[in-house]
Amino acid sequence: MVLDTLQALDASALNALRSLVDPDSAWQVAAIRAFSDAEVLLTTFVLVAFWIDARFFKGNDIEKKKDALTLFYAVTFAFLLYWALNFGLPVRPRPESVSAIAPILQHLPDNSFPSGHGIFAGASVTAAFLLFRKKTLAVHLFSIGVPMLCARILAGVHYPGDVIVGFLLGSIFSAFVVRFLARSEVRKSPLFSYPIRIAGLVGL
Repeated sequence: MVLDTLQALDASALNALRSLVDPDSAWQVAAIRAFSDAEVLLTTFVLVAFWIDARFFKGNDIEKKKDALTLFYAVTFAFLLYWALNFGLPVRPRPESVSAIAPILQHLPDNSFPSGHGIFAGASVTAAFLLFRKKTLAVHLFSIGVPMLCARILAGVHYPGDVIVGFLLGSIFSAFVVRFLARSEVRKSPLFSYPIRIAGLVGL
């Protein structure tokens, strides 16, 4: 079957990449752990920084706050997509369950496919690319997202196909979310007005 062939190729690719890692090398393990959530942390920092900049340095720029909320919604809804797929798809065990690969990272005992980090990275990069005229942020997120996804593979918690498909799913889903939220009537809806009002109550 085609699926069996693809999974066999995926497993071979994982084994080839994992052979580059020495689990006894402290610096390799430290680098993998450092990058394993890097793009998630960067996106969180960007969201907070955008909001603070809009509130305190741009004269309480409501449109900029709405852009920050759009980026937040894109990654949040993409993560909900991940959970829906995680419960709805047939279980694909993590590599450690079907091979001798010992994972370097701790993780939940959920599906290996698709990668939640892959979905998050695809969603955040695509949202940043579509939202902002300058593409610098999207480039930065992508440049950190790729090492993060590679780290998840080298850590032995995902197959290459998990992160590739996850990234594509996150990108496609995020594009629809951003396009929907960009509509003028939606930008005036409670999806945006309520969070901005609530933040204003605490001075943000």
